[in-house]
This record gives sequence, structure tokens and C-alpha cells, in this order.
Amino acid sequence: MPALVSTLQEDSHISKVTKPYDGGTQTRLWQMANGADFDIEDFKSLANGSQIGDQVFQYGVARTGRCISVRLTQVNRNTIREVIEYDDNSEFSLGSSTDAQNTDPSGPGYVNTDVRATEASGTFWRYASPSAFEDGGVGPWETADVPDTYQCLLEEMTTKVCDLGGVPMTVPIAQEELVITTTWESNAAATLHRARWRSSFVARNNAEWLGYPVGTLLFAGGSTRSSGRDAMPVSDLRFVYDPYGYCRQRAVSDANGAFSEDYLVTVDSPVPGEGDCDDEDAPDQLHAKYVYWVQLFQSLFNFDSLITTSQKSILEDMLT
Repeated sequence: MPALVSTLQEDSHISKVTKPYDGGTQTRLWQMANGADFDIEDFKSLANGSQIGDQVFQYGVARTGRCISVRLTQVNRNTIREVIEYDDNSEFSLGSSTDAQNTDPSGPGYVNTDVRATEASGTFWRYASPSAFEDGGVGPWETADVPDTYQCLLEEMTTKVCDLGGVPMTVPIAQEELVITTTWESNAAATLHRARWRSSFVARNNAEWLGYPVGTLLFAGGSTRSSGRDAMPVSDLRFVYDPYGYCRQRAVSDANGAFSEDYLVTVDSPVPGEGDCDDEDAPDQLHAKYVYWVQLFQSLFNFDSLITTSQKSILEDMLT
């Protein structure tokens, strides 16, 4: 079939102070180069004209935005009128799980996040900031289980004691909750990832991910909802960051759970001594002698497989 040619008939543009900031319509007439008859089905079969999500009018007058609707009209037996509507709210194209976008919440491929501060309680026999427990810049939470090297270091950190007679100190731990919301173009598009979500439940990140250090981010599960058979499913993935990488401390006691003399040690008292606050030295304090780390969640997982590459790229722009 001969080639098609087009003529721009009308260009209408509007700018607003609210989003979408720019939009409008463009109209063009299509005809066969040799003037032959053709209809709308012929036009569509030739894959001419604009498609939903295309950059607006790649021919003729250039505008910023993407095509959001197309209307075709048979003017006469050899002329098709095409009217497209566009705006800059769909700048990232129509979107899909492999072509993610974060501009149109009602469109497929949409990605968004919710980050909020949370808090948990932890009991400590040796208390310090997370960096104090690192060895060469590497924390005890970067492996599935805590290596012996870190167990020895913890036991030797007597300047960080905070228990009295083996009774630990309970402190708040500042955590962070991250919820990633994704809109899928179909139920089938999310099926593969839902299986991965089930297999990696309560696993930690095996590499730095979206700015969170190795081993400190826990995948707390995902949920998917859909309003109908043909509706786009929406998924929420929940993660919780812990600065101690879910390492928690325990202390060894006797068989009855009591801290008898054999399980306590005297170290320098944290209470100021003579000449500081009181006339006399404070009495020596007894503290748990054997303290060790417990990793609550030993599974490590590649979090990249929980979402698509395109979704992760959008998230990196939003979070890092």
C-alpha cells in the first residue's frame, strides 16, 4: 500500500498553574500519497498516527507531553482526521511494570513510596551506637549469622556496660518503615513477583539497597489488592530498617536463669568517682560477664528481584 502523508490542521495549547501544567490538542489530516481511497482500518493497519503514550506529534509542531487520547474520523473516502489530546502529566509514557512512572497514580507502572519513623525496644548489656560494634567498618549484621570475631569484641567492650547485676537496660531503637506501592498493568504482570515476595518474607538485604546498608533492611511482606477482574492490581511492599541490623544481645546466666557470682564481673563503675561528685568513690558494680549477639533474621536476599529494574530506577530517583 502506498505511503501516507499528513497535514497539521490545528494546534491548540493550554498552560495552567496546576498539574498537568501543559496540554492541548492537535489535529491533522491523513491521505494516501497517491490519493487512493482508504479507511480507518487501513490507517490503523499501517501503524501510522499517534499511539497512547507517544511523545506528542513527532511530526510537525513539537510539544512537551505524551498522548493520552486519540480520535479518528473518516472525513471522506480518501481522508482520515486524527485528533490527539496530550498533557505533561504522562511524561513518562503510558507505563508498565517494565516502564515504570511516578506521575499518574491511576496509570499502570505507577510507583510511589511512604517513609516514616518508627520505634522498637531493645535490651542491652553493652550499649553504644551501631558504629561502635563494627570491625573495620563492617557490622555484625552483614552476614547471615554473627561471626565469632564480633562475639569476642562484644564481650570485651566492658567500657560500654549498662546492666546492673546482669539486669539489662531497655532502650528505644529508632527504626524506619518503607512502603513501596506499585500499580501493575495486569494480574499476570505481578504473579512472578508475588511468588518472590512469599519466598523472601522476613529476609534482610544482602547488599546496599536504596541507600540502606547491608543487612539492615527487613522485608516485612507484601500485599496485593484489585477491585475487579480487569482492574489493575496495586501492591504494597513493606520494609523496616533497623540500625543494629536486627542483632540483639543476650547474656549467659546459670541454669536457673539467675546471674550468680560466676556469671558476673566487676568493671570500672560508670558512676563518677572521688573528687567528681562525691567525697567517696562509688562502690564497684557487677555486670554480666558473658554477652553475645543473636541475629533475629538470618536469611539474606537479593531485594532487586522483588521489583522490576525500571521500578527500582524510579525509586532510586525518589529516595537516594
